[in-house]
Parts: sequence; C-alpha cells; structure tokens
Amino acid sequence: MQSSEITDKYYLKVLIWICVIWFLVWSFVPFIFFEGIFSDIFTSSVVIKQHLTWGYNRQPYFGTWLSGGVFLFGDLRFGYLCCQIFILICILSIWKLARYFLPRAESLIAVLLVLVTPTFSFLNLVFCQNVMLMGFWALIILFFYKALLNQKYIDWLLLGLFCGLGLMTKYFCAFLFVPMALLILFTKEGRSSFTRLGLYFCGIVFLIAIIPNIIWLFDNQFVSVTYGLKRTDLTTVIPLMDHIFSPLKSIGLIVGNLALAIILVFACFPKRNSEPVYAISSFTKKYINLMCLTPLLILILFAVITGGYIKPEWLFPLSVPLGVFAVMYWRPVISKEKFNKFLVLASIVLILAVIGILFAIMYYYPYKHDKMEVTPYPTYPIANVMTEEWHKEYHQQLKYVIGEYQFAAIVSYFGEDHPTAIVMDPLAPVPYSQYMNDIKKYGALLIWRGSELAPWMDKFKDDSITKYHTKAFSMPVKPWFERLIKNWTGEIPKTQDISFAFIPPQNEVK
Repeated sequence: MQSSEITDKYYLKVLIWICVIWFLVWSFVPFIFFEGIFSDIFTSSVVIKQHLTWGYNRQPYFGTWLSGGVFLFGDLRFGYLCCQIFILICILSIWKLARYFLPRAESLIAVLLVLVTPTFSFLNLVFCQNVMLMGFWALIILFFYKALLNQKYIDWLLLGLFCGLGLMTKYFCAFLFVPMALLILFTKEGRSSFTRLGLYFCGIVFLIAIIPNIIWLFDNQFVSVTYGLKRTDLTTVIPLMDHIFSPLKSIGLIVGNLALAIILVFACFPKRNSEPVYAISSFTKKYINLMCLTPLLILILFAVITGGYIKPEWLFPLSVPLGVFAVMYWRPVISKEKFNKFLVLASIVLILAVIGILFAIMYYYPYKHDKMEVTPYPTYPIANVMTEEWHKEYHQQLKYVIGEYQFAAIVSYFGEDHPTAIVMDPLAPVPYSQYMNDIKKYGALLIWRGSELAPWMDKFKDDSITKYHTKAFSMPVKPWFERLIKNWTGEIPKTQDISFAFIPPQNEVK
C-alpha cells in the first residue's frame, strides 16, 4: 500500500496540527511551569534600551534588536512565544522547499526528522540569535531555490533581505553563502542569473542591510568579530592535538544530533525505493547536496585547520536541511501503516522532549546543579535585594551597576532605579573610562558571581570601594513546585552566591 492511498489533505492536516500543538505547548508551558527569565532576553533588552546602534560587542545588530525588543510586550516571557514563531518559520520553510520535488508524505517526514533532533526538541526555548538564525537559514535555502528556478524579482528581493538580516543576526550565516556562490558560478541555473536583474536587486538589498554594520565595525575596532575569535580560542596558542580532537568533537556533535532521527527512519522505513515514483532533477540534487553538506564540511575543516573550539549551538542551523537530504536519498517505501507508526514514534519523542525539558528546568538544574547558567535567573529577587542594599547605604538613586553580563543586566532591567549597566566582559570589554567621571560622582553598585573577588575588580583598585558582601539566592522554582518537592523529598533548591560592593557617591545622602 503506497502513500498515495492516504489523501494529500491528510498530510497537510497533520502538518497544521503539528504546528499548532508545537506553538501552543512550547509557548505557554514555560509561562505555567518556569520561574525567572533566561538571560539572553533581559541582557539584550538592557543593551538596546541603553544603546540602539548598528552593532554590539558580542553580535551584529538585528538579532540583538529582536531579542531585546521583547520588552515592548511588557513581559519578557513573551520571548518564549517569539522563539516558536521562528521555529514555525523554519518548519514551514522546510515543508515548502520539500514540496517542490517531494510528495507530501515525504515532505512531512522530512519536517519531522528535523523536529526530533535535540536541536529542535530540547534547545528551542531561549529566544536568542541561534534560534533566529535557524529561521533565516531555512528562508534563505527556500528562497534561493525559488529564485534560481523561477527568476522572479520578488524571490530575489526577499532572498537579499533574508541574507542580510541573517548575517546581521549572526555572522555564522556567512557559512551558507559559500554553497550559494558555488551554485551561482558552477551551475547553468546559477550562471543564467547573471543575465537577469533579480540577482543584482538581491545584492543591493543585501548591502543595504549590512553596510551600517560594516561602518560600525570599522568605528569600533571590529569588536564583535574579535569577540567571536576569542570564543573559539583563536587568539591563543592552540595545542597540536586540538587540530585532531576539535573536528572529532564536531563530528560527534553532528552524529549525536542526528542519531535519533536515523533510528526512526530505519525503524519505520527499513526498505528503500529502488525505483523512485517521483523524479528529482540533477540541479535539485546538486542544490540540496551543497546547501546541506558544504556548511558542515566548512565547519569541520575550520576545526581541523584552526583547532578552535566549535560551539554546539553552531550546529543549530546546520540541522535545517538534513531531513530533506535524508528523504531525498533514502526514498523510503511508505505505506499508511508505516507512516502512522512513524508519526506515533515521532510524537512520543516530542512528548518525552517536553517532559525532559520540564524535568531539567524545574528539578535537575535548581536542585542538582551548582550554578545559574542554562536555567532562568531569579531576576526580581536579585534586583530587589541589590537595590535595597544600595538604598540602605545611600538614600539616593542608583545610577550605575557594574558587573558580569547577566547580573548587571538583572539589576538594570528589573531594579526600580533602572541603573545604566556597565558589563565587565573580558572577551568584549566596555570602555569603562567613558563613565569614570559620572561613576565617581554618583557611585555605583559592583556585582559578581561567587564569594571571591572577581578578576575585573582590579580595574577599580584606585577607587574607594566598600567592603564586599555575599548573599545566597535560591535557584528559581515555582512556589507550588518548591512546596511539592519539599513535602515529597525534603529537598530545597540550591543557592548561588552573589557578591556586591559599592563605589560611594561623592555627595552621599545619609
């Protein structure tokens, strides 16, 4: 029994239900079960409220604008909803791309194979540049294919926009431009674009999106580029063995990310169609091969040559076309029973992913982990205590907070005085000197993680700093869940030590 025995409307309905359920679950489960806010959103909100510019110390401008702009909703938890919008953009783009050359059953399988990877099923809660880039990555792959095939102006214009905004979300998007260049230069469809205006319109829109950031980079010593190099350890001497272990780790991350999808394919569709019932053009195969494999190969080659550290989140966008690639080459023999079995197993995986996320965020990290890192932060308790301590000592507004990225942003955004945050980031330093006179006049709160002095405190050795104090803050857990666990197991959430000190204002109001 072939897949055609199920009506095409069935697959479309399944896709719609997947999108609706995914959006509702991942958007609103965090509202109900999570306490606190993930750091990416409130740090970006502080950054753009203080400086709306064409670039930032860590990232280009557009991704920072989007994640930081969540504050316009009035509740930063709306970041969960925004995150799922980009996931849906990715899902629908994969579907639309696959539908150009695959039947609906195969297209839906391609979508589900991507959704069951940990990239999508476990790491989709934080509205950050990595999630945004997945959406832009999928849009670029879709509209580049449409533009090359149809040569419509609207497709080229949108492609230029998505390429520009994707690069301005994260510079890693440039990895995708390499296979695009190869397709334009070495395929008949690509070379024919040089005789059409669409390609040039695409380039103009792309340049409009990125030129402001290029100017900003020149004016700011390419700080966001050097930040990325430092994160990959390229500014230090790399041990020889890292040129071997770094690519092996990258390959391990790739295989680990795809393992569950591969198991599902062979469990549900063990037989391959030796005589395909649908034709795929040679250009389409070249297109999918290059767009899927080239960024992966560049990443591995980068690790071999540099020995640099490959961050796991770099794999986020690389997963996007892998479902289409797998289905295109495996050409599974699909029956109604096999498809429904696959749908059930994929649904079980996604349900287990929800349970796993709830377990990790609500119990494992608050009760078993020692640091506030991957979990939401207890934003209001930290901000309120720090502001109260300042007001106890000095009866005047707190105008500056200096410290680690997350904690300075917490006091700035959630504290009642909303002080200017000065981040002491060794990888992307802020020119402290430009604030020096105001800090001496109005004073500042210094805040950092742990009970020992922070290394960056040396910058203030010439200032009169008060004795520092340390307070312990509980990991964020919903009150009802905290009571439940305490009554059930007797456990209480772990705490994180946070230290603080003051630079006294010149005109103290006692």
